[in-house]
Amino acid sequence: MGAQEPSADFHDPSLEDTSDSTESSSNAASMPSLFQEARRSLRVLAAKLVVIDHPPHEQKDLLVGISCLALATPAIPAYCAGDLRTVLLTVGMTITSLNADYLYLGTVWNVIDRWCALGYSFYLYWLAFPHLPLLSTLNVIPLVGFLGYSRSSSTKEEWSFRHSLWHLFLAVDMPFFLVFGAYSDHFFRSSAIAAVEGSRQCAKALEKSDKAGEADLDPGADEATEAGEACDETESSGSEPDAPPTPKQAVKAANAALQRLVAQRNNNHKVLQRLNAEILGHQRNVPALIDSTTNSTVKTPSLGSLCLHGALGFCAAFGRSSRLLPLVLGFRLAD
Repeated sequence: MGAQEPSADFHDPSLEDTSDSTESSSNAASMPSLFQEARRSLRVLAAKLVVIDHPPHEQKDLLVGISCLALATPAIPAYCAGDLRTVLLTVGMTITSLNADYLYLGTVWNVIDRWCALGYSFYLYWLAFPHLPLLSTLNVIPLVGFLGYSRSSSTKEEWSFRHSLWHLFLAVDMPFFLVFGAYSDHFFRSSAIAAVEGSRQCAKALEKSDKAGEADLDPGADEATEAGEACDETESSGSEPDAPPTPKQAVKAANAALQRLVAQRNNNHKVLQRLNAEILGHQRNVPALIDSTTNSTVKTPSLGSLCLHGALGFCAAFGRSSRLLPLVLGFRLAD
């Protein structure tokens, strides 16, 4: 008699446990958790901060060296605002970038430059956050985008263009947050005061022209002056020094002097009225102008308009990639 075959209803629980464990392990391997991915990214970032990490395509290029000098642009608004600490930090950061990306490429200056750039970024964020909290926080998005675009280069030409573009973006981005954020009160209040001073100078010029016009249009003063001069000439040439004036001459001279005094008093009264009106007008306009200017500077642009302008600028920079070199060589700060 042959061996009995196992029935079709036979069920082995050990096989089921094995299949479940295999399925769970495959799911864990194929779908890494968010925590594991974040941990891996932090490890990579920490390794980059302490390792020279010099890829072969990063070679000395004049365009990159020139773009390193553009990182000194934040020192200009800082110097105008009297912030010498920021000026010194900006100059130091520019020197480390020039050494790491051009003069001593592939040396320990790469690590020094990473740490200096990280500290300088947090310092600028600390300056701009009280004035532009939302915009300065969202600024990390284009920063990471441009930096990742530069790090993803695979050839010397790509790295030269992309890293120079990264420096050019920083040369515009950092002064923006200093002028419209950290130093907004200094720059825009100074502009308001300069505008008020200019209007005051214009008012003085108009006042002088009005005085000249009134002198031409006031016949009483001219007649009194002419009469007084005629009387003086008559007194000096008509009689001897010791001879007393005649009653007619004395009355004429007294009337001429009285007319001069009255005309001078009227002119002085008109000038004082005009000056009083201008002073009151300036007292009303200066506080309103400063308040309106201050209120307009603290308004944060909308997020949609910022994203739109950033996207258009990014696309325009890539569309004109062949013209990047003359743009970088001819870069200068607008007056």
